[in-house]
Amino acid sequence: PGDTMVTTINNKTIGTKTIVAETKVNSLVGDSELTIIPNFLSRDECRTLSSNVLACAEAGTMRQYGRKGGTFQEPRLHILLGNNKNMGYSYKDVHMAAHSFNTIPGVKPLADRVAKKLGVDRWRLGVDAIVYGSGNDGIGWHRDNSQGETIVACIVLLTTRKPRPLLIKPTPVNDGHHSYKLQMHEGTLYYNNQAFHHNYFHRVPKLKTSGSSALGRRIVLVFRDGNEVRTVDNGHAVPLSSRMHFRDTIKYGPIEGIEEGRCYTRRAL
Repeated sequence: PGDTMVTTINNKTIGTKTIVAETKVNSLVGDSELTIIPNFLSRDECRTLSSNVLACAEAGTMRQYGRKGGTFQEPRLHILLGNNKNMGYSYKDVHMAAHSFNTIPGVKPLADRVAKKLGVDRWRLGVDAIVYGSGNDGIGWHRDNSQGETIVACIVLLTTRKPRPLLIKPTPVNDGHHSYKLQMHEGTLYYNNQAFHHNYFHRVPKLKTSGSSALGRRIVLVFRDGNEVRTVDNGHAVPLSSRMHFRDTIKYGPIEGIEEGRCYTRRAL
């Protein structure tokens, strides 16, 4: 699918490294750990799983969550999956309740496979399937530290030919340490520990795209272990198609008063 790369930044680019095997990022703050495993999934596995996630999104089963009293809708879709219907995951004023693993075929065997690889007995905070429908979707600076997360893992199922970057920067108290830009192709698994989320923020910035194009679409599965909390879901079901942004000002075909092949001045147009 392509190369997975890590760029190290400190005011300016220090260097870019291509990751071809399991690699632990060096020089992180304190006990922070970030490990990247390219090609954890094959291309065919990614295609099958991403298709299953998209089918769920198009069916209107995935959910969108409001923030700031509902005045702001997160620019992405989620669905939390788990074994226990009382399982929940919360951050700020967002509360997700788990759906059955059967909602998206193939996720449960993968969750077990990742848990075995990382030495986790089970994902107490579930598996969060996230769809960034286009480049208009993204997520701002944040830390996964709302429920005592001990380990957070993520697999990229779908991305663009030039992968959307995951940006990482140190918290203000750690200012002066390196920042990082990760460009991860489909099939890449990366994971981090609790100390990482004490010392770093991360985000997936929006892209400068327009219209209903799926350019910039990104699908990931996020696996979290931490402190179990029962919660009541406060999201709302939204089909992916209703979230794609159309530009009604674009017109195609003949335009009244304009003749094809004729030259016009700027003022005339």
